[in-house]
This record gives sequence, structure tokens and C-alpha cells, in this order.
Amino acid sequence: MREVDISSAQTPLSPTVWRYLVVVDSRQSDYSSIDITKLADKAASDYDNTPYYITASLSPEQVHENIEFRLGDGVVHGGYLNYPLKESQTDPRWTLVPMSQMENEILEPRLKTCGFTEEGNFECDMPLAEFISYIPLWIKTALVLFFSMIVFCFCIMLACGLRRFCENPNQTKESSIMYYHNESPNTQATTREYRKVERREFRPADMEARLRFLEE
Repeated sequence: MREVDISSAQTPLSPTVWRYLVVVDSRQSDYSSIDITKLADKAASDYDNTPYYITASLSPEQVHENIEFRLGDGVVHGGYLNYPLKESQTDPRWTLVPMSQMENEILEPRLKTCGFTEEGNFECDMPLAEFISYIPLWIKTALVLFFSMIVFCFCIMLACGLRRFCENPNQTKESSIMYYHNESPNTQATTREYRKVERREFRPADMEARLRFLEE
């Protein structure tokens, strides 16, 4: 962040001024002109490869009172997100552009911002696809890997739970036993018996108690 003196812009005061736009310019020349029709927030300016962007919008009262203002504080000022400055921008060039209400209405359809308001609420005017396009690739890759790991762990837990349920030693199963016996010298009958057999594991203490019972 860098604190700037609003009064140092020496912008002439006019009753027709409706808002003052704080514009950050990455160009080094002090004589470079700014095309007002191309003014937009940082996201739109980066998309259009414009070397300057609007970082804040101040009211005439704020400019007249010479309020404390810091470039790159990450707060929304007048509907514009004051994006944090890059590490290389230790002393960025900035200017104060007066705008009438009519000029602001012309620019309004181009302005799309995402960020936290002064009340702490997150607001975004961009479509989801456009917002995602501005997220760095390494962050998107990390999110994909993170969610993939969560899905993988969930599948492993589900498979282990199903396997444990299927191999529950205390469940019962139905079995059938067939008996063959001769009713007469020339005939043979078959009897089928169904029974439920309980499958469970004996603990060492159960085995010792069973052995003592058999010995008695």
C-alpha cells in the first residue's frame, strides 16, 4: 500500500463534477494521455491490455476534505475495488480524473468489480466464468487437486465401509443340509433341512471359557 495526498493532484474544483476517479497508470511517462472512453476497473483493463485502471471513486466532498487514501488497500471505494499493488509498484503513477454524471453513466456499463465492501460483504458484478478466468492457474490447479483428494478419500471410506459391512462376523446366513436315507431296498428319499447359522468371531476369553466347559 501507498498513502497518497489527494490535494497534490491539484484538480480544479468545479460544480459540474459528480465523482473523482483515482486512476493508477503503469506507464512511466508523465505526459501520457488517458483515454476516458477506455477507463475501467483493473480486471477489465487487464483483459483489454489497458495500462491504466480505476482503483477508486471519490465524492467531491472527500476530495475537498483531503481524506486519507492509500493505494492498494483492498477496500471498495465508490464501487471500485482498490486492488493491492504489485511488489514492483513501490511508487505507482496515479492521477485524479473529474467526471460528470453524464460521463459516469457512459462508463457505467463497462464497470465490473468483485471485492469486499466497507461493510465486509462480498459483491461481484462479473459472471462466474469471467470471474474464474481472472483466478491464477496455480490456485485453480490447487482447488482441483484438493476436491479430487476429498472425492478419493470419500470413495475409499465408502468402499471400506461396504467391505466391513459385508464381512461383519456377527451376521447370520442361511444354509441347507441334505440328508439321504433308504426307505426300502429299491427306493431312496432325500430330505433337505434349512437352518440359519450365526457367524461370529470368538475372543480369546471366549475360547478359554469354551475349553474349560469342554474339560468339565
